[in-house]
Amino acid sequence: MSTKIRLAASISSLLILLFSFNHCVLQPKATKKPSDGSESSQSQTNTNNTNNNNNNNNNNNNNGGDPDPGNPPPIVLEEVDVGVKNFEQVRETMAVLTGVDPNTNSIRNTYEDLKTQLPTNNDIKTFLPAHQVAMTKLAAEYCDELVDSAALRGGVWPGFNFGGTPTNSLDANGRATVINQTIDKFWGVGTIEVTDRNAALVELQLLISDLLLNEANNSTTTRTVVKGVCIATLASARVTLL
Repeated sequence: MSTKIRLAASISSLLILLFSFNHCVLQPKATKKPSDGSESSQSQTNTNNTNNNNNNNNNNNNNGGDPDPGNPPPIVLEEVDVGVKNFEQVRETMAVLTGVDPNTNSIRNTYEDLKTQLPTNNDIKTFLPAHQVAMTKLAAEYCDELVDSAALRGGVWPGFNFGGTPTNSLDANGRATVINQTIDKFWGVGTIEVTDRNAALVELQLLISDLLLNEANNSTTTRTVVKGVCIATLASARVTLL
């Protein structure tokens, strides 16, 4: 199995795009209290008289009072204030975050192949699973270029030993360093809740374990694992949403 296929298979099982949206809010419907059939005709007469005597006050207070129980409040539509980046915005965002030139041959060719599979507008309601797949493939190319460039990768993972074996470079401390530096670079420092960050840490730790399974203990595997963490983070909702 090729490196990119292995990466795609592993990352597709955990992509951090777990979000939901409520497009409308239903207000509780007021119910009309049924009349008591046992009321006497005299009571009904008294009630009618009382209503007639208070008619003017009711009319004056109608606008500021409680809603008419016979007319429940309407459904209130809530605008969704979240959007998804379109194909050009996705490309430029990934370029800025990674430092990789979007005109690099591999990036340009992949982008042209995937352009029609990427979102064409910012409407989150039109977002499809195919869009996420395309974003993941594009992120894979950016991360491939990033990790293979000593100059560029130093800006994202300073101090990490890409020439070491997983045993040395990806021990507990090494894993935590790679994950935290990736999140800080691509998602920003202090931009997410602690619980969300911790959930991402757990998922990315699992991804690393999966990518290391049955792989050779050499520097090539180390770089492949870092690419996997890069792809999962770069193709996530934290990057691709507006």
